[in-house]
Amino acid sequence: MIILSARSTETDKVRGLDLGAEDYVTKPFRVRELKARINAALRRVTPQALRITIGDLVLEPDNRALTVDFHIRSLLKKLNDDAQSPRFIQTVHGSGYRLLTGE
Repeated sequence: MIILSARSTETDKVRGLDLGAEDYVTKPFRVRELKARINAALRRVTPQALRITIGDLVLEPDNRALTVDFHIRSLLKKLNDDAQSPRFIQTVHGSGYRLLTGE
C-alpha cells in the first residue's frame, strides 16, 4: 500500500509507515514519481509474499502451481479415468490439468 496524502508532517508520515504502508507520498506529486515509487514497491514483492496457504493447500500464482496432484490422482481413481486416454481430466504437461467437456 502506498499512501497518497496532503498531510506532510513527519508524525503523519511515520504513523502511515508504522501502520504498514510501503511508501508515503505527499501532495503535490508528479505522476512520473508516483509510477517510479509503484515500480520500486513491486520490485520488492517476493514470491513468498504472493504465496497463499490454506491448510495443506498452497497456491503459488507466479509459478502457476497448486498442490492438487494428489487430489487429481484421487479423482481419476474414483472416476475410473485412464490418464493415457482420459474421459474427464487431461494432464497438460508443464501447465496442470484440463477438464474435458466431451465436445
